Amino acid sequence: MDPEPAESSTDEWDEWAEWNEWEAANAEPRFEVPRSSRVVPHSPAAG
Repeated sequence: MDPEPAESSTDEWDEWAEWNEWEAANAEPRFEVPRSSRVVPHSPAAG
């Protein structure tokens, strides 16, 4: 934890919060699909 100016770190956190909000609002289920379908397309023998 570096001693940064409060303003700088606050701006950074605001950016992160905005990005996370945007991601949550515009998220596509592209990370959930491979989990539910497992690795079948990658290796049918593994099923």
